[in-house]
Amino acid sequence: MRSLILFFLTLFIIGCGKEPNDVGFGLLPEKELFNVNFYEDSIEVQFENITSFISNSASNYLLIGNYDNISCGILIRFDIPDTLRFAQIKSSRIRLFKSDFVIGDTTVPAKFTAHKVLSNYYDTLYDAKVVGEFEGIPDSVNYFPIDTSVVREWFMGRNYGLYLKPQNNGVIWGFKSLDEMLFTPALEVGIGKADGGVDTVRFFYGSDGYIARSSEIADTNNIVIQAGVGFRSVLKFDISKLPKNIIVNRAEISIYLKEKKRYINGTDSLIASFITDPELVKKSLGGIEGNYLGMRNPLDTLEYTIPVTTPVQRWLSGEPNNGILIRFYNEQDNFDRYVFYFKDRKPKLKVYYTTKPGV
Repeated sequence: MRSLILFFLTLFIIGCGKEPNDVGFGLLPEKELFNVNFYEDSIEVQFENITSFISNSASNYLLIGNYDNISCGILIRFDIPDTLRFAQIKSSRIRLFKSDFVIGDTTVPAKFTAHKVLSNYYDTLYDAKVVGEFEGIPDSVNYFPIDTSVVREWFMGRNYGLYLKPQNNGVIWGFKSLDEMLFTPALEVGIGKADGGVDTVRFFYGSDGYIARSSEIADTNNIVIQAGVGFRSVLKFDISKLPKNIIVNRAEISIYLKEKKRYINGTDSLIASFITDPELVKKSLGGIEGNYLGMRNPLDTLEYTIPVTTPVQRWLSGEPNNGILIRFYNEQDNFDRYVFYFKDRKPKLKVYYTTKPGV
């Protein structure tokens, strides 16, 4: 009996071997047999650094100041009902609450001038005339007066808001925006009453945001991305050497860090997107699909890998190869700047794919 048990156990172990024998392969239909292949290329690659408009209108911060080639100004407009068209304006000022955001020298005061915006709120065409100003180390709550003639125009319906222009250097201060649930900016207007008294009316609703720009000289030899100011890069690989009618199991791009500058303790990750319309991308009007998360290789701190399986498969299926757009994972309220090699250590495209035998 013991010998019989050992005999069946031996058969079981042999039958569960890791490597299938020829008989096992013979039982599979030919159409289900595949060859696994690997393709890598770092020669036929192009890149282009572009500057996009980053909308910060949904941010909880209003950033203003100049620091390290970065300049931030504020656009703000308050909604005013037409019922106050003929109100008697005695005084007007804007209230701002300080936020926890600051980069640079905190001993340098915030300093800015206020200017009337002349057209659509999202434009930065503004009047050179100063209609208000602020200077000081921000306190928990801050006020600065606004020319009542400007507020009168707003009451009459010509309301394009204000542009707050930074006049300091060495620091960027943050104030709370209209998207904050509490402690939001407000326009406070003193309205004269018939008995000679004054009522204070506060306006809390409207639109606001900050615009960040960089005076950094463009780098044409390396891939540069920077959050906040809209520095992005388009990367394009030639995939014509890949066979047709293949299944892409995995594809990834590797780019190699040359230098970086961190301003906040943000997420150390990148985002890549499939480009459907390169012209819309350059105009900051869209033209991209999908978000593919790129992360630093824990075994090589200079290598960042970005999965691009879907984009490569789409290109092989006949869609135009306009490349991918690379940007920071978090571009809002962040100015981190990364420079990746291009000429000295080119990006690599790695593709793992399967084909039928003989294809």
